[in-house]
Amino acid sequence: MIFFDGNSVIYMYTQYKELKDLSTQQYFLKSEIGDMKQQKQELFSTDEKLEKYAREQYFFKKDEEDIFIIDYINE
Repeated sequence: MIFFDGNSVIYMYTQYKELKDLSTQQYFLKSEIGDMKQQKQELFSTDEKLEKYAREQYFFKKDEEDIFIIDYINE
């Protein structure tokens, strides 16, 4: 019954281990969500910060500006 039953010790151990892994992952993801909410709050706090983010990440530019993107190739 310990090894051949549907609720064997091996099955219960694997389920316990999976639960432990998922709990660890849940804690990590909750902390990541908290960090992202804080970053979002900072980003949308002023128009200057939002403009800086858009320029750096999406290469937005003003009408009188030119953007040059230099991509380095590591050999």
